Amino acid sequence: MILQSRVPQEACQSLDSQHRLAIVSQANAYFSRHYPEPLVIVDVARSLGVSEACLGFCFRHCRGKTPLEALQTYRLSQLYRAITEAPAANLLAQVLACGLPELAQTNVLFEDFFGVNLANFRHTSRRAQDDRQFRAQHPEAESLVVLASP
Repeated sequence: MILQSRVPQEACQSLDSQHRLAIVSQANAYFSRHYPEPLVIVDVARSLGVSEACLGFCFRHCRGKTPLEALQTYRLSQLYRAITEAPAANLLAQVLACGLPELAQTNVLFEDFFGVNLANFRHTSRRAQDDRQFRAQHPEAESLVVLASP
């Protein structure tokens, strides 16, 4: 914990940028350890020894977003990674394992954040995985060339 005592909202504004960044870094580390779990931002703040308002102030100052937006971004990034690594896995299981809401709502969040919906991203990820497997099985350059029929 950065601060030994609880930092009230008004005291948070007097913290220097380095302390604010340290609080944000600790919150991000908390997110990385607990993102699959249901999280309440006030509990995250409490675990860091700061008020919820102070945590929000630090995030807005350092990252230009709220702690909840940062958590959502982290969860979506974990889903992106999970789909990229295992595109044929059960999508709902991947979504829930990342602490995200039901599939339809996550699809909207994913598309808003990455600019592609889950179905298209999974399809592209599957094709990329197939291509990586083919290249691993056929490392010679000639295997990658498609010849026209005579």
